Amino acid sequence: MNTQFPAERILLGPGPSPVPSRVLRALGAPTLGHLDPQYVAIMDEVCE
Repeated sequence: MNTQFPAERILLGPGPSPVPSRVLRALGAPTLGHLDPQYVAIMDEVCE
């Protein structure tokens, strides 16, 4: 175990918990409506 860079921990307690920056970016992205062409394309791909 490297004490200079400790292992990342998964916290399952009631919080507050650290949130990875990629999750924060995803939550800050605009959402797609269910009639948006990009959403429909994703759904078509998933259903195949």
